[in-house]
Amino acid sequence: MLSALALLLSQCDDGSAARIKALRDEIDQMSQQSYDASQQMKRLQSQIEGAKAEKQKLEEEKLQVEKEREETKKKLDQLQRDFDTYKSSYKLSMQKRAPGMKIDDFTTPEGKAYRNVVLRELTDTYVNFTHEAGIIKLTAAQLPEPVQALLGFLIKRTEEPREVSTMSNRQINMQRKVEQESRLDEADEAIKAIRHEREQTMRQIASLNSRVRDMEYNGQTGVTPLKKSVTQLELILKKLDSQLLQAEVDRHAIRSNSPRLLPER
Repeated sequence: MLSALALLLSQCDDGSAARIKALRDEIDQMSQQSYDASQQMKRLQSQIEGAKAEKQKLEEEKLQVEKEREETKKKLDQLQRDFDTYKSSYKLSMQKRAPGMKIDDFTTPEGKAYRNVVLRELTDTYVNFTHEAGIIKLTAAQLPEPVQALLGFLIKRTEEPREVSTMSNRQINMQRKVEQESRLDEADEAIKAIRHEREQTMRQIASLNSRVRDMEYNGQTGVTPLKKSVTQLELILKKLDSQLLQAEVDRHAIRSNSPRLLPER
């Protein structure tokens, strides 16, 4: 339409040149304004599309976070069930092994000392044992923490390290993975040490039993001290068995309790 108007003005014979020029300038100005408006419309449309894409991205990220949170909750719930199962297994095992097991001397939080402790009965709430002064029954709360832990009254889950706010999510995730591997290595070393000591103790028992049989077969004297040594080693072996079970439970808890990883971008 603007082009036709310009053509019409150019064909006017009686119009002044100045008027024609002014009209042409006005036409050019209107054309530029139309072009600027078109470009502005395109920019606004692009911004609208960008805002829609950003909104969609945020919604997708929100769904992903909710999904990860739900999966993490399921893992934690399963871990708690596994931990409770192992805790019950450990306590039941200790209750079966307890009669006749000798443990280290200890002092209660109230300051009462017990020596030459030999377990008689272990339940979910108390322990019955003999000591150099007689027989006594104590509740779990009356025992020092190391004894509670040994007997299955005090089994704790490994706590995760605190987050360092100055670190990136990637660095935090790497730190958590390294720390878990370190805890697993320490648990493996503890289990290895207990197994080694257990094997040495079993060899000593086998060697002493062999000597006892030979001496009895040959009618030699001095068998009684050897039998006492065997009995003491067997008590030590029972204690090592309980320590090994505790160490294996702790290692399982560390492996099952996977570090919570943060989203990386």
